[in-house]
Amino acid sequence: MTETKQRTLAQNRAMHKLFTKLSEDLNTLGLEMKVVLKPSYQVWWTPELVKENLWKPMQKAIFQKESTTELETSEVTKVYEAIAKGLGEKFGVEIEFPSADEINKWEHYKNIK
Repeated sequence: MTETKQRTLAQNRAMHKLFTKLSEDLNTLGLEMKVVLKPSYQVWWTPELVKENLWKPMQKAIFQKESTTELETSEVTKVYEAIAKGLGEKFGVEIEFPSADEINKWEHYKNIK
């Protein structure tokens, strides 16, 4: 049996930075939640809404895992790639997964575990 590794602290920090950047980018492009998800309401994106309405549904669809704490290191990349591909194809949104250097610039994210 192959040993799997839970997502790393660095990956977790990068995920939260990604949620922040993606919410800012979607809002800048005028793609409020109703445009991306449902046309019946208008709510602007926040990092928490990105996590709950984009990231977690995608990880559940791919890996049947409810919590981000259950993700393995390789699964983080697969969830990110699926979201990036879908948003890129449908809305032209391009976002890179944050690098370790970028995360280190954001002191706030160093405390997220």
